[in-house]
Amino acid sequence: MQEDVLQRIVVVIPTYNEADNLSRLLPPLLSMGASVLVADDSSPDGTADVVREHQKRHGGRLRLLLRPQRLGMGSAYRDSYIHLLSSETPEFIAQMDADSSHPPESLTDMLKSIQSDYYDIVLCSRLVRGGSYEGLPPLRRLITRCASLLCRIVIGNFVKDYTSGFRLWRASALRRIPLQLISSKSFAFQIEMLWWARRLGFRVLEVPMRFDRRSKGKSKMNLFTIIEALRLLLKISLSDCFR
Repeated sequence: MQEDVLQRIVVVIPTYNEADNLSRLLPPLLSMGASVLVADDSSPDGTADVVREHQKRHGGRLRLLLRPQRLGMGSAYRDSYIHLLSSETPEFIAQMDADSSHPPESLTDMLKSIQSDYYDIVLCSRLVRGGSYEGLPPLRRLITRCASLLCRIVIGNFVKDYTSGFRLWRASALRRIPLQLISSKSFAFQIEMLWWARRLGFRVLEVPMRFDRRSKGKSKMNLFTIIEALRLLLKISLSDCFR
């Protein structure tokens, strides 16, 4: 399976001050054969140096997209996708957080699932039967559930967990999304991408997953991310009304 994963998948990881977490995440990802692209926003904690150190042993299978300043998780994913799709032809592109909440070993099953019936997206979900999130405070759980509920009201019952960041995309599907038009800078990016996926008629498989609390560092969730998501949903609601 290792060579198969190596040939088929690139894992994109956006980072800002994730040196400790990335040091633990990269070895299992690279040992299973995956190629990895880390998009780092010039983290002051030396995250980019962690990538460079691992590059000495893994060469071209680990790449660094170094951005000049903190520009947001959403734009990091967008820039990474544009870079990958313009410079090479991966068959699948995965996205995952650096904070240890997304288990790397799940990628093998995700890859099998996306090929089983030609899905465009495999989405790991906390909100379907069998899914869960451990160690999160009640307020964060409430925000997650309310956000996805609001998304289902505005966008539709396309998926249950609209804000999950652990996803596997078929590259041919990503090419159909006008990535240059994606404007969300933070967690609203996850919602905006699924809105486009629904509009384009993509086939999505939502699989249960247990998400653990980040092992080190601080969450990037803040008031700005919530406001940005609400503004996006208002924009989507208005645009759908006049289509």
